[in-house]
Amino acid sequence: MIKFSRWVNRLHSGFIIYLLTGFLIKSQRSVLVLVIPTLQFQFLTNNNKCIMTQLENKLIEIEDANDKDDKDKKDEDEKDGDDKDKKDVKKEPVSFIDKKMKEFNINISPDNQERLVNCILYGSFLLNYFL
Repeated sequence: MIKFSRWVNRLHSGFIIYLLTGFLIKSQRSVLVLVIPTLQFQFLTNNNKCIMTQLENKLIEIEDANDKDDKDKKDEDEKDGDDKDKKDVKKEPVSFIDKKMKEFNINISPDNQERLVNCILYGSFLLNYFL
């Protein structure tokens, strides 16, 4: 089955690469000067959560529920109360940046992650604006 959450994750990664390297293409600088403040505004109005991260987490939740239903259908004959309790534990949504940091074994507190993201976005904006 196609995991749409993976596609959203890849699209999200591509968008971040574009935000950080788009200044290399002169025609993209004016686009990024508009997109970056719009992105920051979206963060401010959405409790510092990216809409793509929220979409990915929602898709993961749906896919996990579907996988659980498929597994439950296969394991109908075998019922284990302890195992069922483990499956019912809801996963805490994780931010995109947090996932990427963990992939590279980088441990930064959530407050510092937020500062880092805001500083990088602001730096990217300034780079595009002044070039």
